[in-house]
Amino acid sequence: ELCERRSSVDGPVDSVARECPSRFRFLQYLHECAPFAKTTTEEIAARQEALHAAAVGATISALNILDLGNEVLDLAHQVQGRVATSILADERSAVEITSAMNTTAEWNASANMRGLSDEPALAARLQEAKTRHTTLLAACHAA
Repeated sequence: ELCERRSSVDGPVDSVARECPSRFRFLQYLHECAPFAKTTTEEIAARQEALHAAAVGATISALNILDLGNEVLDLAHQVQGRVATSILADERSAVEITSAMNTTAEWNASANMRGLSDEPALAARLQEAKTRHTTLLAACHAA
């Protein structure tokens, strides 16, 4: 059964990697980590190392999404007051949907970080991005 599951992952991996990096990281975990045996000390260590690498990769993907969302919010804030009233609703909607995307990325990164206490740089990056998201969203709402 595991071999069948692994072979079904092989086909669409390239398209998934392009379309959804965080889903790719999960598929990568299933493909690379799940089949590791867990009976010897070496096997357990190899599995833990692979799990750690997959969690780091998934966290980085979420942080990259959050950074991109913050760039969009920054641009939206820069154009506020300079857009035609006919597209004002579109600009405001873009702010809200981008904020929702950021919130989801924050939740995903935070969930992954629970197992990554040895990655202080990622924790700092997450905190900085969350603070920037909050600041940019407040600025967009104030304008």
